[in-house]
Amino acid sequence: MNLKGILALVIAAHCVPMAAAQDSLEGLLAQFPAQSTEQAAQLGAQLAALGPGAVQTLANTLVPAGGGDDNAARFALSGLAKYAGSRGHEPERAMLSQALCGALLQARNTEVQTFLIGLLEWVGQDEAAPALAACLDNEALIEPASRALSAVGTPKACEALASALAQAQGPSLVSLLNALAGAHCESSIKAVRPFADSQEAQVRHAALYVLAELGDARARQGLDQAAAAPNPAAADVETDLPLRLARQLQADGRARRAGSLAGKLGELDSPVHVQIAALNVLAAARGEKALEEILAAVNSEDHELRCAAIRAAIALNTAKATEVLLEATDTTDTAVRADLVRTLGEMRIAEARAIAEQSLSHPDLQVRLAAIDAVSHLLGQDAFNLLLARRELDGDAVNEETAVLNAALEATRPSAPAAGAADVEGFIPLFNGKDLTGWVGDTAGYAIEEGAIVWKSGRKLYTVDDLADFVLRLEFRLSPGANNGIGIRQAAGTHAATKAMEIQILDDTADKYKDLHPYQFCGSIYGVAPASQGHLKPVGEWNEMEITAKGPQVTVKLNGATVVDANIAAIKAQGTPDGKDHPGLDRTTGRIVLLGHGSDVAYRNIRVKPISAQ
Repeated sequence: MNLKGILALVIAAHCVPMAAAQDSLEGLLAQFPAQSTEQAAQLGAQLAALGPGAVQTLANTLVPAGGGDDNAARFALSGLAKYAGSRGHEPERAMLSQALCGALLQARNTEVQTFLIGLLEWVGQDEAAPALAACLDNEALIEPASRALSAVGTPKACEALASALAQAQGPSLVSLLNALAGAHCESSIKAVRPFADSQEAQVRHAALYVLAELGDARARQGLDQAAAAPNPAAADVETDLPLRLARQLQADGRARRAGSLAGKLGELDSPVHVQIAALNVLAAARGEKALEEILAAVNSEDHELRCAAIRAAIALNTAKATEVLLEATDTTDTAVRADLVRTLGEMRIAEARAIAEQSLSHPDLQVRLAAIDAVSHLLGQDAFNLLLARRELDGDAVNEETAVLNAALEATRPSAPAAGAADVEGFIPLFNGKDLTGWVGDTAGYAIEEGAIVWKSGRKLYTVDDLADFVLRLEFRLSPGANNGIGIRQAAGTHAATKAMEIQILDDTADKYKDLHPYQFCGSIYGVAPASQGHLKPVGEWNEMEITAKGPQVTVKLNGATVVDANIAAIKAQGTPDGKDHPGLDRTTGRIVLLGHGSDVAYRNIRVKPISAQ
């Protein structure tokens, strides 16, 4: 049905004279999608004022793909859902939700029903549960309907999901279980438990996932399955469940049970990442009482597990834990000693200074290299003379140790140029190549290596000052599968992706990222503006990035190529690609932030030029 026909139905439904209302209604619908935030709010208010009859009439004009032109109706209903679902519009939300429920129950085409369910996912609350529950009997609708009920998340929605379990099978059953987990439906535990014994692996795993999310002890079944798993891959899947349960128990304050479960996980021959996660839960649950298990992991043959155990002990932040680690350095296992010395230095444990200095003369090369790194971290510029004396002992030798010493001497050289001096182009260094002067936040979670800021275990690093409009230049180096980000115009303590803007830093080539959305690839404004691909250098090489923020215009260049050139005001008005609310797009000033994200990424040559918006 064309736009004229839709308008005729709307007008007739409201008994409005055709001649008096045709022009205004036609003008209203023709303006969707809105071109600005203000226009979207205005159109939403005007359309909401037409009431439920108009919603029903528009819904009646919807047709499946290829069945006709219903774009005007779809744009209008989507715009109204976004308006009514925003804060401060409860009457409009309730009206729209009830009207959509009525339209859903009357609709007969699956594609149209799916569209209406998607709108209810935005605006539905308790009143939408019955209509959505009625769709759970339809195999074609159970997945979108269960997702919408999960978004509603009320007790009535949880009851509808749980009640549908008995009749569902296969993928439909998995959809229901996943929805219960997403809604965190504690009332569903009893209904879900029987499915934990299912012979279908996907159903069993989904049920155990729900129980683990809800902190139910029944999810410990996964631990027994992992112990008897015939191959490491199966163990990796099943140990995730009790690990998730242990984390939930810890979050719920049930430390004793969390510690017990995490301890048993650590006893399994689990993948290293599972052992590390279990060890962290154990340390958080038991504190100093976990030192015995932590020390056992410190002496592991696995380098990654050793370093994680050392950090777990340091995170206890007690004199006893520090004492245990210092004593552990007196070992004949040089790999263990090297990791201890290096990590204690990186984490700035002052009590390790003497051991680090002594280790500069250790017979083992790896211990000496670790000591050089540790001394550089612990002593800063005071390390220069100590390292210089050690370098002079080697004379004219050229080897791995002297190369590391030379780099450390350069990093600790007292005569470094003063920070803040602008270059000829007007760019001011944000990083002096030696320490984190000028940065605040989780400074202990980053290290300085070879003139670069390198993520170790930290979260966010913020610049001290706010910036409005600027050009930011930097270089970054990725490890395989790395994921990081740069926040701009960000307030301290906020989430960059929505409360500010996050410029994505990502190893696009990693297989695990093959299914990402376009707005998630390297250089993108996360969730807001996708970056063109193909400009990232191979993993391990340094990439150059330039970010220009000038008013609402944000441009990102990667290795000389413009990959993003976006007007964020226009994008927000039309709706961001990820469909989420991004209040941070309205910010005009804030910090520049290195976001962490748990991946090994290095940054160097970070500099900024403030500019004036035009």
